[in-house]
Amino acid sequence: MTQKETLLLMSYIYNIRCRAESELKELRKNIRYGCPDVVDCSELASAIVRAETIHEITENILVLLNMDSDI
Repeated sequence: MTQKETLLLMSYIYNIRCRAESELKELRKNIRYGCPDVVDCSELASAIVRAETIHEITENILVLLNMDSDI
């Protein structure tokens, strides 16, 4: 991979991980300060699974490309 491609990949991974963490933080805040219902809890559960999946997939991509995975 060229340096530009590596930078684009790392930027992409960083951005999708940040978005997933931001979504989790917002959903947790909504549950903490509101009166959560079943929909709120299922949205949080889905967001947790989505964030874990994103993290696992991006780790696997970095391992396959022999790149440092300390993002």
